[in-house]
Amino acid sequence: MPAPPILRFMLYHLTTTLPDEASASAIAHALVEQRLVACAHVHAPQRSLYYWQGTLCEEAEVSISAVTHASLLAAAAEAMRVHHPYAVPCIVSAPLTSHESAYDDWVRDVLGLKP
Repeated sequence: MPAPPILRFMLYHLTTTLPDEASASAIAHALVEQRLVACAHVHAPQRSLYYWQGTLCEEAEVSISAVTHASLLAAAAEAMRVHHPYAVPCIVSAPLTSHESAYDDWVRDVLGLKP
């Protein structure tokens, strides 16, 4: 079994849910165009269950996920929050603990980060 690739810097997966494809697409475009994330994926509509102000809600939502570098994570999350239509958006991040070194190089190149 080959050894896992050595991480030269930390990448993060950033995710949120939105009420519709238009708002998801707008945020995804803003993040990529500002080079706060290397890529963003707008996912198909899904059903979300949650409590809001004491009422159980079931709504269609669209999620986006994006990949960014640790040095841009706070700025990317803030840009996501600023453009988000929800009063209390769910914006979560998780480190990518395994990825190919070529992908790492591509992300760094897209985001304008030096090796």
